[in-house]
Amino acid sequence: MAVQILDAGLLTQHPARPDRLRAADWALRGACPAHTSTPLLRLAALSLVVRTAPASDHGVAEAEHVARECGVPATALPSLLEQLVTAGVLLTWQAVLDTGEVSWRLGPNALRPYPAIEDAD
Repeated sequence: MAVQILDAGLLTQHPARPDRLRAADWALRGACPAHTSTPLLRLAALSLVVRTAPASDHGVAEAEHVARECGVPATALPSLLEQLVTAGVLLTWQAVLDTGEVSWRLGPNALRPYPAIEDAD
């Protein structure tokens, strides 16, 4: 088997550039209060915050997608979400069994999603 990259632009990208590393570090650190969280909780908080609409504190996503993003089995997701409630990152969460979705409301300790910055020019 051989793999050929057809998009030459991919060869010029540097995924480990310092600015991207700093942005990722900021996002993970800011997603959850450091004194009350583990790396898993920060990752879960970030996953939920990015799935929350700007200017809103409510979000909804497929439970299996959230679990996969967090690197936990779907059966462990309720426990993880309860830990986020305890940490104040979420106010509430609810699993919708009919659709396989999970919904949540961000709490006072959550990083808030901001609207995209628009170019003034």
